[in-house]
Amino acid sequence: MDTASMLEVYRRDRRRLLGFLLSAGGGGGRALDLSRIDLDAVSADYALECVAAGAQFDASEATRRYFDERRYPIMIGSPSGNSYFLLSRPQPSDSPPKEAAPSIGPHAPPPLANSTSAAESRDFFRDAINTSGIGYVTKDDNLADIPPQQVKKVDILSLGLPRLSTELSDDDIRETAYEVLLASLFVSGKMHFSEEKREKKRKFLKGLRTKTEGSNSSPQVEDGYAHILDLIRVQMEISESMDALTKRALRCINLKMVNGQLDVPRISLQLLSSVGKLDFPTERLRVQWQKRQANVLEELLLSSTSLEYDMSETLRIVLSKLKDTEDWVVSVPEGRVEVLTIIERYNTKLSALTKKFDLEDETYHWTHNYHFNFRLYEKLLCSVFDILEDGELVEEADEILETAKLTWPILGITEKLHGIFYAWVLFQKKNYLIFEDTLNLALLLVKTPIEDGCEEDIMLNESPEGSTSESKLVHLLIVRSIHAAYKQALISSDGRSETEFKHPLTILANELKLVAEKECTVFSPILTKYYPEAQRVALIFLHMLYGKQLELFLERTDHLENSKEILAASNNFELFIAQKLYSVYGAAGSSFSNYLKPYMIGRFSSPLILQWLHARHENVLEWTKRTIGIEDWTPLSAHEKQATSVVEVFRIVEETVDQFFNASLPLDIVHLRSLLIGITSSLQVYLLHMENQQVSGSTLLPSAPVLTRYSESMNPFAKRKLIEPTVPEEKVATKLNNLTVPKLCVKLNTLQFIRDQLDVIEESIKQSWTSVLSAVRLLDYLACIASGKAISENLSSSDESVDELFTLFDDVRMAAVNITDTILNFIGTRTVFWDMRDSLLFSLYRDSVEGARMQIFIPTIDQVLDQVCDLIVDVLRDQVVLRIFQACMEGFIWVLLDGGPSRAFLEADVDLMHQDLAMLKDLFVAEGQGLALDVVEREAKQAQQILDLYMLKADTVIEMLINESDQMSQHLEVTSARRRHVHDAQTLLRVLCHKKDKIASTFLRIQYHLPRSSDYDDIPVKDVSSKIPIFSDMLKRGTSFNWSETGQQSFRVMKKKLQEATWQ
Repeated sequence: MDTASMLEVYRRDRRRLLGFLLSAGGGGGRALDLSRIDLDAVSADYALECVAAGAQFDASEATRRYFDERRYPIMIGSPSGNSYFLLSRPQPSDSPPKEAAPSIGPHAPPPLANSTSAAESRDFFRDAINTSGIGYVTKDDNLADIPPQQVKKVDILSLGLPRLSTELSDDDIRETAYEVLLASLFVSGKMHFSEEKREKKRKFLKGLRTKTEGSNSSPQVEDGYAHILDLIRVQMEISESMDALTKRALRCINLKMVNGQLDVPRISLQLLSSVGKLDFPTERLRVQWQKRQANVLEELLLSSTSLEYDMSETLRIVLSKLKDTEDWVVSVPEGRVEVLTIIERYNTKLSALTKKFDLEDETYHWTHNYHFNFRLYEKLLCSVFDILEDGELVEEADEILETAKLTWPILGITEKLHGIFYAWVLFQKKNYLIFEDTLNLALLLVKTPIEDGCEEDIMLNESPEGSTSESKLVHLLIVRSIHAAYKQALISSDGRSETEFKHPLTILANELKLVAEKECTVFSPILTKYYPEAQRVALIFLHMLYGKQLELFLERTDHLENSKEILAASNNFELFIAQKLYSVYGAAGSSFSNYLKPYMIGRFSSPLILQWLHARHENVLEWTKRTIGIEDWTPLSAHEKQATSVVEVFRIVEETVDQFFNASLPLDIVHLRSLLIGITSSLQVYLLHMENQQVSGSTLLPSAPVLTRYSESMNPFAKRKLIEPTVPEEKVATKLNNLTVPKLCVKLNTLQFIRDQLDVIEESIKQSWTSVLSAVRLLDYLACIASGKAISENLSSSDESVDELFTLFDDVRMAAVNITDTILNFIGTRTVFWDMRDSLLFSLYRDSVEGARMQIFIPTIDQVLDQVCDLIVDVLRDQVVLRIFQACMEGFIWVLLDGGPSRAFLEADVDLMHQDLAMLKDLFVAEGQGLALDVVEREAKQAQQILDLYMLKADTVIEMLINESDQMSQHLEVTSARRRHVHDAQTLLRVLCHKKDKIASTFLRIQYHLPRSSDYDDIPVKDVSSKIPIFSDMLKRGTSFNWSETGQQSFRVMKKKLQEATWQ
């Protein structure tokens, strides 16, 4: 069962159910007259509430509730009670709203700003419906006046019959068709009454007889017709009571025949004159029946152009009395007889008019009311399908068809028309499965070539030269069916636009796309067997019809800012048409291609896309600055170790990319470049913010203390000079608080995430751009076949330009790599030279090697490594650990060469320091789970070589220094371990400064006049904490890490020794 039929069944069942409920308990204890109530416009919820509460039913309130409910979408009760629908149209992915959401009201949203043509566009669209965009609409074929709620009643593929001017429903047509069938049986003599009362009565009293009168007479049907007639009655859903009533009323229908002919108006008049009020089981049924008869007469008589004005007005007044069901009942019999007599007189006058086509047995109603007669016959033919099994023919289908043929003289049906109508019914009811058989039947009925009439000027209505009658018929079928579907879509889109808050053109494009899809998948594969150009004609015709509407809209619209949805739908529709044409016909041309006129959507959409991209980039940039401004550099989760802000930035970027490619608008290289520039700009702002948060690692390096020669103090009470460590500037110290090792790890993870996601986005954009290029090729194909030019397949130059555009991402990648290197270099320096400055640099080997061995500080370093490995992503783990080891080696060398006056080494201490170095290397190798052994050995090579220098005798080192002295500057240059070489003068000099050797001390006193080490003292830790606030915090908080018990004990020993060595 098709959608329209299912809807009719649903409405009929709904009316019956509501009628039963209201008549049973909706009157609040009083009888309820349902004859004056339109049950189709009654709220079911309100009716149920009245029945449940026993309240009085109010028809006006029920109607108001019905239309109020239609204004909103269907909602399902939510347990939370907080589900709602917005009536506004929020943008799906803009920045979070800065204001409270507007209150929900009962009215539709106001027109969009700067859309002064909103109302005008809808008026123009409705005007376009009246013209259908082409010359097809005639006076009888104007669908613009069909109300939106009746749009679904129009079949997507109709016979193109003029619409009915009255309110006759599908049920009314079906019941009238059954009455015509009964009348034809009486006229043909196939049915008659076995006995009839001969009781003479005045004519005007016929309508007043009771139900008991005439009960002794019953209709008799010829053998073979009784079962078939009963089957038809069941198939057409006619009740037994109405069947009996109609048969009794039509028993004298022969008296209504004029010149041996009968028509539908005479049947209705016979029924009206023979049926009284008491013949109906309910009053509501009588009212509906009488209104139907009045509408039938109005449809067949009042719409005639042959009547004079005075006659039409008189007939209109008479029919209005007939429609007034209450007045009709209470009026005197003579008044009713007079009304029916006037109507019959006018019908007789119309029947006597000159024949239009001079056909044999032609009647007025055959030609002037063919649209109504054809609908009646279609309903009769539908009875061959089983109502219980949709689309299945009953076994008695042939007998039903023979019975239906009895109506031919009344309805003006011929053998040829019967074949066409039956083929059409089969085509509809069998869900197109027997379409080919139906088409074959129609083609067999073509005996003569089809003559072009009033449609010669219609585009695409002429078949190619040399076409057969079959191909012409198929061509006409395609054009008519496509046009019918287009008209329905045109009306439907206008009706739905108000409820869906979309422009009618948007809905129309989507509807026509569905029509084209069905045409290509269901009909064209069969039609092309008889007419190879079938699919081309259908697609080009649909493209042309929509193009006319779009052209009118673009001509009348000054502001296209709010028309992106229309342009997108139009572009999708055109791409679909182009793809279907290309898949079937390729580059083959046709005379029909001349009717193709590309929409040129890109010309209108290109500036809109650039405007959208510019606004979108500003939003993304603003959102990027906002989210990174509040970033505290904590990991998103235990598994997602990057910052929250970068995830948010890429979410917005991905939304922008998705909206860009899902806009369904024509794109070119300029748009892609703008998109990539916007993405690059946002990420560069993010990276720049990260870079500006960094400080130079050199600011963390302690200053080299004054060079001294070893000398033991002779006077313990002598005043010593204090060596204070350098204090970073306050601005740098503030930045260091936000550059802890955990935060640095998150930053490194974030930078790696940027590089990974950038690769993902680039790949995604390239894949989407491939689809764009396919769309470009289709539009080029359409333009080429429309203009007759050769189709170009070479777009390689465009591909090369796209590859060049993606080099913009390389700048972001390079910036991310540079910042990663900066942080990697800084994280090791921060860990060793800042976080472990007191616990390692200022404590290792202080005063003596044996009292401050490396094993005291190994737990602290191990704890740092565990924390780093938990925070950093796997791909960066080895790099971070390597930088920490490099910093440890630099710190170890700093202790050996720039440790200050408190550090002096004997040759015997070197073995212990070798052991400490080996212990540190083993920690980072971690039994093969850490750094590679060769990498560790390479990084520790310089420290090993410096330790070897301490193994040499002082004379040997002095000789080496003399040999390198010519490379020394006049003043001692302060250098760091990062710029030193093992055998340069600076290194050799510092080795001599830290050797506990008299020869070295004497050499330094004579040659360099260096002061004694006993004259200086490093500043105690307690003094450092009093002068440098950040050091105090480090002592209280244990720097960036948690101190182990061993580390705390070592720190207390170091602090005590510093205090003891300081003058009080």
